[in-house]
Amino acid sequence: IDIILSPEYNNDIKDYTSTVKNSTTSMHFLNVPTDNKKNIVITGNENFKVGLNVVTVDITAENQNDKASYTFNVTREEPIKVELSTLSVKNGDDSSNISISPTFNPSILSYDVLLERNVKNVILSATSNNIGAVISGDIGSNIPISLDIPKTLTIIVTNDDGTYSQEYKVNITHKKMIDPSLKELKISSDGNDLPLSPLFSSMIKEYTMNLSGDYKNKTILIEGSTINSGTTITGLGNKTLKTGLNKIEIKTLATDGTSTTYTINITVNKSSNASLASITVTDAGTTFKNIKSEFPLSPKFNPNVLNYSVNSGFTTKKININAISLDKDATIKITDLGKKDLVIGINTFEITVTAEDGITTKTYSIDVEAKQPINDIILNTTNLLDIKVGENAKLNYTINPAGSDEKLKFKSNNTGILTISADGTIKGIAIGTTTVDILGSDGRIIKSIEITIKPTPSIIDPIPDPDTKPNPDTSNPDKDTTNPLTSDKSNILVSLLTGFMTFLGIFLFKKKRDEDAEENK
Repeated sequence: IDIILSPEYNNDIKDYTSTVKNSTTSMHFLNVPTDNKKNIVITGNENFKVGLNVVTVDITAENQNDKASYTFNVTREEPIKVELSTLSVKNGDDSSNISISPTFNPSILSYDVLLERNVKNVILSATSNNIGAVISGDIGSNIPISLDIPKTLTIIVTNDDGTYSQEYKVNITHKKMIDPSLKELKISSDGNDLPLSPLFSSMIKEYTMNLSGDYKNKTILIEGSTINSGTTITGLGNKTLKTGLNKIEIKTLATDGTSTTYTINITVNKSSNASLASITVTDAGTTFKNIKSEFPLSPKFNPNVLNYSVNSGFTTKKININAISLDKDATIKITDLGKKDLVIGINTFEITVTAEDGITTKTYSIDVEAKQPINDIILNTTNLLDIKVGENAKLNYTINPAGSDEKLKFKSNNTGILTISADGTIKGIAIGTTTVDILGSDGRIIKSIEITIKPTPSIIDPIPDPDTKPNPDTSNPDKDTTNPLTSDKSNILVSLLTGFMTFLGIFLFKKKRDEDAEENK
């Protein structure tokens, strides 16, 4: 670069001045005479400092008498200072701004940045208002930042002639991790703690548990807490187990985004439960009045009791046995599928339950007793032909077959005419005719008999024909032929009494019939 002298060079002018840029550090002379006979000495023309620099050129002629000296006063300018006008740090994933400390100031050369733990790379950008300034260093996007390893980024701004530069430092670290670990983890069922393997530790993230088939379909409770408050937990609460592997994950999330997962592998073995929950025995046929009946077990059902007896009564022809297992996955096998025509005597049924594991079995036995019913009744009606009002007569009969121990019941179809007691004793109540039913223990009618109640013999003498005049007893002329018991008034009284009794009998018969009809609905 040519240096401009003031004044312009002239051999006769010995002193000059010049101002040079800061980038100029030396001064070299061109067109120096090449006459070897002249001695030229130049001093001060190298390593200019900022400010005044004196350069001298001394020339001595060959005769050593002629000399000339030139002085150049060169002023080297101060360098042009440059600086940043903006400096920013952003998240490399979403370009969100990240604060720096202290707030940017061009005169402050060092800054600190504290990253969230989930930030893996940053974008560093800067600008300068100085014309021609050049920015270099760790400028750009997706600058990787390793977790928990501090990193310093450097930005350099240089003026256009390279004589001045400014260096800025950005010190980047991640926030200290908030421990998301669990402080405790507990699993229980029905209030009883279930052991984890290995024993719980906040540092151990995977556990196993082996449970018997009794835990199938059972609900367990998972509880836990974290070391640091504010950390959220998911996966706690009630869980229903199934046969086989149950993988349960407990996840935590700290406020700084740090997370961890605990895994519990719970294996529930196939159930060995071969017990029944219930057994029912019902009449599979049509019973009296088409009512289906259920027979009680003796003893009362208990899953741990294997042998039962049932009294099916006198008229049950076929039964139906139903059973429900405690474990829905167990299989049940019942003799003759639980349906069978009964024979008189003991009928044995077996219920075999095979557990889900296919190995464990349990057999329940039921002895169903079918009793011999009375099929017919042979009556001796001799003493029933002349029952009068107020009299008693007992039914005499024989049963067929003779060996049946079925208890009979008796029923009057009009208790206004007659009643019958539990032992078969009939009592005449009023004149009239009705039926008596002989019933089996289940209410079926085995035999019906019609019975007439006759009037009690009257103490009143026969009433003579009113058109016939009395013949005096010639052997007893003093006999009173005007006895009021043989008068017309007596005949009227007897007629009224007879009519009343007949009306009362009919009324009571209809009332009893209506009551029986209502009962049979």
